[in-house]
Amino acid sequence: MRITVKSKEDNFNMNIIIPLGAITTLLRVSKPFIKRYYDKEIKISKVNYTFKSDDIDVIIEGLKYLKKEHKGLYLVDIESENGDIVKIKI
Repeated sequence: MRITVKSKEDNFNMNIIIPLGAITTLLRVSKPFIKRYYDKEIKISKVNYTFKSDDIDVIIEGLKYLKKEHKGLYLVDIESENGDIVKIKI
């Protein structure tokens, strides 16, 4: 995954390359912590949505599918009027 941020006003360019394998590994490792956080927040805010660990598995499978079938797809492609650009590419 490649994240690109460019700002014309500040002459700022940033390119970040993150392997999807690292993202999926971090999601798997952080799954219990994310679930615990959402369980705690739901009790406080009384929202009717429960975050399940299956949701993270769906996100991981979706990322694998995008990498396999749609390599080069832009998830985010934003260009503002003043020339700022933000792009996230698989």
